[in-house]
Amino acid sequence: METITGQAKNWINPKIGATKLRDCTATDADKFFKGLGGVLGKRSLVMIKSTLRRSIRRAQVHSLIGRNVVELIDLPTGQPSHPSRAMTQEQAAKVLKAASGKATGYVKVVKAGKGRYGATHAAS
Repeated sequence: METITGQAKNWINPKIGATKLRDCTATDADKFFKGLGGVLGKRSLVMIKSTLRRSIRRAQVHSLIGRNVVELIDLPTGQPSHPSRAMTQEQAAKVLKAASGKATGYVKVVKAGKGRYGATHAAS
């Protein structure tokens, strides 16, 4: 729910929030998403489109508008996503190799007070 609220607050309302649904055209929706495509990545664009599509569908159910213009448009490519932070196969193999050996150290957990804990580490 926080994601939907954030989308509305940060992206939808500032750009097209004042536009009445019955006055919104597919061209307006297309311009809106092209503008966002210069700033946001594909996943964010898909999520915002989904939020708008569902909101407009609710208005259709209550016969407030005739068609859902958001369903008529194609999303722009959007900004490139961030590179993956996942380990490479070589890095994962090194971690598994290191973890398969015998323990070389210990961690001692100590109570620091008022529900806080700290840890001391030692390795050989």
